[in-house]
Amino acid sequence: MNTAGNRSAPRPVTEDEKFVYAQNAVSGIVDGFRVEADGALIEVTTAEGLPTFDESGMEGIAAV
Repeated sequence: MNTAGNRSAPRPVTEDEKFVYAQNAVSGIVDGFRVEADGALIEVTTAEGLPTFDESGMEGIAAV
């Protein structure tokens, strides 16, 4: 994922494009996946118990 010149935009993919993160805003969970050479995603971590927001869930995610 290339955001050429736009470093301030939230990105769910790390800069080296090796990991991607998916947020479940309502339940307060973020899953982390390793990106394989063929583009397949392998789940490697889950963060649970994150704060949720009433009715709308968490507000965005960024990976660095």
